[in-house]
Parts: sequence; structure tokens; C-alpha cells
Amino acid sequence: MDNSTREIYESFSGILTGVTTLFSIIGIIANIITIIAFVRHQSLFKNATTLFIINLCVIDLIFSSINLPMMAVFYHYKFWIFGNVLCKIYPSLYSLNGGASWLTIMFVMINRYVLICKPEIYGNIYTSLNVKIMLAFVWIIPLFQAFLALAEIFGKIDIDPKTSICTILPKNGIDLKTIYIVSGFAISFSVIVVTFFLIYKKVNLKNPNTTELSDKDTESIKTNLAIVKLMMTIFICHSICYLPLPLSVIFRINHKNPGLSIICLFISWTHVFTNPIIFFFTGKLYREAYRQKMFSFGKKKPSDN
Repeated sequence: MDNSTREIYESFSGILTGVTTLFSIIGIIANIITIIAFVRHQSLFKNATTLFIINLCVIDLIFSSINLPMMAVFYHYKFWIFGNVLCKIYPSLYSLNGGASWLTIMFVMINRYVLICKPEIYGNIYTSLNVKIMLAFVWIIPLFQAFLALAEIFGKIDIDPKTSICTILPKNGIDLKTIYIVSGFAISFSVIVVTFFLIYKKVNLKNPNTTELSDKDTESIKTNLAIVKLMMTIFICHSICYLPLPLSVIFRINHKNPGLSIICLFISWTHVFTNPIIFFFTGKLYREAYRQKMFSFGKKKPSDN
């Protein structure tokens, strides 16, 4: 650990530990509540979009309950105490969280695109089996990337001598971590922006206020547009949370300015609880799920007599 990083850990250990612990607690509670609410809401649970959103919450829950507590302990003791095995697991889960989150949001936007722009093929694509395959793909890709580092095929997982944190380090001139972060963000960003543009263009061509459409068509357009706007809100917030991290990696801020690097990390970690907040405040159907299922415990159903 270099002197500047050590000085930051020594001076702000309590703050770093406290903030990380707070993020962990909020993330665990928010994502558990969201998962339970959506699973218990039968009409939502049958929806492919909701399954992807639940998957996103599960990914964030893993990060909140494993990665963040480990970081809180690290900031408290100021060195890695978890041994070699967890040193391999920690960055693998970190890679899973970043990659799977972006892939999930990307798949949701593609799902909305097919439903709105190509409804005639939606039923053939989004069968129960195909959705499960897509969800598996979301997990397999980032885990495979982590495996490449674990097997030291590209990169290696070890303690960074600059920060004393276990991470994916370059090997043979190949910086796998930078490739993961930058390419993952760029590909997902491009797909999401293009699909949103195509959906928005399609929906605008069908003005929901026109008298030529039936009430059912009008309601369907409004619902689809609302979900697209919800996912775009998640995407924008996710970008704000996540963007500082790839920038810090590209410009080597973690080596040049450890303090700013930690701030970038904290900003990126806020994504673990921003998604449930967005669901509640911007999604009418999802807000209904929260209210109906999470605030109805203990209430008896009215008797038929």
C-alpha cells in the first residue's frame, strides 16, 4: 500500500466503514423488499420484464450482502483479512455485479423493443424456456469473464499493491479489468440507447390520443411507454452511478488519486439501492406491488359470509 492510500485509510477509516456498512444495510433491505413484493404480485411475476427486474435485484442483493460487508471490514482493519480464497471470490462477484446488471437492463430494453415494435414474434421469442436461457446468459457471461482471470488465462486475481484490495490485475500486458468495465458499459449503453430510440419512435407514430385506436390499444401503448420510461430512468441513474468507475479505471485515478478513487467507488455502490427507489416512485404497477404485498401483512381477507 502506498503512503497516500495508507494516509486516507488511517484518517477516514471510520467514515469509510460507516458509509459502506450503511450502503450494505440499505441495499439488503431495499432489494429483499422488492423481490418479495414482485414475487407475491402474481400478475407482475408472470411478466418477462418483471423476471429480469427481480434478477437485477438478486444481483444487487448479493453485492450488498457479500461484497459491501467485506469492504466495510477491510476499511476497518485497513488490510485484507479474509485469506486467499475470498480474495478470489470478492472480485469475481464484483465482476458479476457490474456485468450482469448492465446485461439485465439491456435485455429488458430489448424485451420492450420486441413487444412494442415486433409484437407478432414476441410470443415465439419470450417463452418460459427462452426467458430462463436469457437469465442464465446474464449470469454466465460475467462469471466466464471472472473465470478467465481466476485461471490466469487473461489477467489474474490478487491483492493490488497500491490499494491492498483484491482485484483483477493485468497480466502479460492485458488489462482485463479495464476491458471488462469499458466494453461492458459501451456495448450495453449503445444497445439501450438504440432500442429506446426505436421504441420511442414507434410509440410516437401511434399517438395514444388518436381516436383511430381502441381503448385497449391506447392503454397498451401508454403502459409500454411508461415501462420504457421507467427502464430509461433506471439506465440514466445507473449510468450516473456507474460512469465514475470506468473513468477512474481508464485514467488510473485509483493510482494517481486514491481519495477520488474511493469517492468514485462510493458513487458506483449507490446503485444497490437506487433501483428499488426508482421502482417505487416512477413505476405505477410496481408501486402497487409494494403497497399491496408489503403493507398488507397481518390483514385478514374479508369473509365470504
